[in-house]
Amino acid sequence: MILAACALLLAAAAPSPAVAVVVSLTGEASVQTAASAPSRPLLRFEWLLPDAKITVGMGSTVVLAFADGSRRELLGGARARLGAKGLVSTSGAVRELPSLPPLPDLPPLAADSAASRAGAVRIRGLRIAGLYPRDGWSVPADSAALGFEPVPAAGRYRVTVEDEAGATVLEAEVDQPRVAVAAGTLKPGARYYWRVRTLGAGGAAYRGEAEFATLDAESAARRARLGEALRGEGAAGLALLAEIDRGLGLVREARDELRSALEDAPADAAVREALERLERLLAEPKE
Repeated sequence: MILAACALLLAAAAPSPAVAVVVSLTGEASVQTAASAPSRPLLRFEWLLPDAKITVGMGSTVVLAFADGSRRELLGGARARLGAKGLVSTSGAVRELPSLPPLPDLPPLAADSAASRAGAVRIRGLRIAGLYPRDGWSVPADSAALGFEPVPAAGRYRVTVEDEAGATVLEAEVDQPRVAVAAGTLKPGARYYWRVRTLGAGGAAYRGEAEFATLDAESAARRARLGEALRGEGAAGLALLAEIDRGLGLVREARDELRSALEDAPADAAVREALERLERLLAEPKE
């Protein structure tokens, strides 16, 4: 009985996966995320959970993309409530748009995932800055690259990557602040720890270390199919792909996609703000 009650409590406390993302927002709209919560302005690129209620202002439009790839456009005056897989109730004008391939499975509360997967590893003493990936961010298993800021007067660097069991999967000496990881070195859906230190710089060595993860095979396959579709939709498609990549922890890929989207749509304030947030996230964290 006690075990059953504990299981129910854990299930109730577990975060729900997001069911939709706000692809575009023209004009004004509001969202109520829970029955007891007040309404607030809806935001572009916001991830929505089940039971969210959306109200679209007159003369405004909202486009939502759902986990199964379906898309809906809510026109001015429309109201809608989200269920676990889509819209469960609507009023006003709601149009079905062409579907996309299914979205990759994103972590629960995807809107915060890229910034909160793991705490940063802290190094005391002489530290190599700018490690990427770090903080538990993700990389594609077959095309990962490790990078860091160069240390003045450092001749070479030793880079080591270990798996969760502590086994070394990569060890290399390089003279440039970047290491391309050969395909097959990293397993999909795994976590890794990597470190770098200077060699032959004279005096004490500089060091850096961080954690990262690799995309699982299914997420990588879904992302590839979705990316092919979205890149054909111009700036709006690139912006959505960037938000999905950010949710997956592919922070640098998301940054590059937002840069491309902004080149195509330089007046898009939401894309510019999203890019600025990612640039701040990628900047070296303060000690």
